[in-house]
Amino acid sequence: MAGFTPTIQSVITDISKESLVQLAPSVKAFCIGTEQGQKKTGDKIRVFFNGTPEDATDFDDDTNDYETATAPDVDYKDVALGIPMKITKEVTKQQLRSGLQLKTLLNGMVRKTILGSVNKSMSVITIANFGAPIHYGAASTVTSDLMADLSGSAADLGWEDSSLHAVLKTSYYGNLVKDDDLKTLWGPEAGAMVRSGIVPTLSGFTAYRYPTLPTNSQNLVGFITDGTGIVLAFAENELEMGVEKHLEMNEVVRDEATGLIVSIRLLGSAGKNKAFLTTEVLPGFSVGRAAGLKRITSQADA
Repeated sequence: MAGFTPTIQSVITDISKESLVQLAPSVKAFCIGTEQGQKKTGDKIRVFFNGTPEDATDFDDDTNDYETATAPDVDYKDVALGIPMKITKEVTKQQLRSGLQLKTLLNGMVRKTILGSVNKSMSVITIANFGAPIHYGAASTVTSDLMADLSGSAADLGWEDSSLHAVLKTSYYGNLVKDDDLKTLWGPEAGAMVRSGIVPTLSGFTAYRYPTLPTNSQNLVGFITDGTGIVLAFAENELEMGVEKHLEMNEVVRDEATGLIVSIRLLGSAGKNKAFLTTEVLPGFSVGRAAGLKRITSQADA
C-alpha cells in the first residue's frame, strides 16, 4: 500500500502497547504465561503459578533434617493453545495517518481481541472444576458486609491478602457502588466512586465489573480468586507459508508486566486506497489451582 511509512508502523506499535497496558487491571485475576516465537494450535506453553504454601514442621533427624527438601510452593500447567482469535478492519490511508482515528480504532481492536480470549477462559468456572458456590443470591446480597465475610473465607483458604480479586457481573458490581455503608466508609471519596462507577479496594479485594461473564448454564454471576484459579497462555500465531511477504507490517507487541501479547498485521491492497488491519492472538486456557477460585451464583446449584 503506497504511503505506508515506518512512522505509521511506529505509531501503530506504540498505540498497541498502550492498549495492552490499559488492559492490565482487567486481567489481574488470572495467571498469564507466554513464550517467544510463533506457535500453532495444539502447541503447549508451560504457565507457572503459586501453589499452596507448605507449613513449617518440627525438625526430625529421620523425616525433616537439613537434607530433606520440602515440596516447592510453585506449580505449573502445560496449557494447550486453541483457535486463534482476531479482528480485521478495512482502513484507509487517511485513518492510518490520523493519530486520533488510529488510536480509537486500535484501542478497541486490541481490547476486544484480548478480552475475547479471557471470556472464553471463564467457561471452565463450573461446579465440576471449582465446587459449590461460596455465595449465592440476588444482586442485592452483594454488599460491603458480604465482601468482609468473603475476605475472612479467603484468609481461611490461605490466600494472600495482596492478591484478592472479585469479578462480578454488572448488576452485582453495581450494587456495591450503591451500598450505603460503603459510601459512609469512604466519606468524601464516595462521590468519586459513584461518579466513576468504580469500587475502591474493599476488604482486601480488588473488584472488577465483567458484563460478558458467562453463566456457564450454572447461574454464574461472579467469582473470587487469588489469581491462581485460571491460567491463560498467549502466543503469536504461526503464519501460513508465503503469507508474510504480502504483509506491510507484521509486529508482535508485548506487555512484559502482564504477559499479554498481540500480533498487529497490515495487509496492503495493491493499487487501492485501503488496507486491512488485523489484531490477533493465539490463546489457551486451563484450570489452574482448584482451591484458588470460588464461584458466586444467583442461586444454589441444583
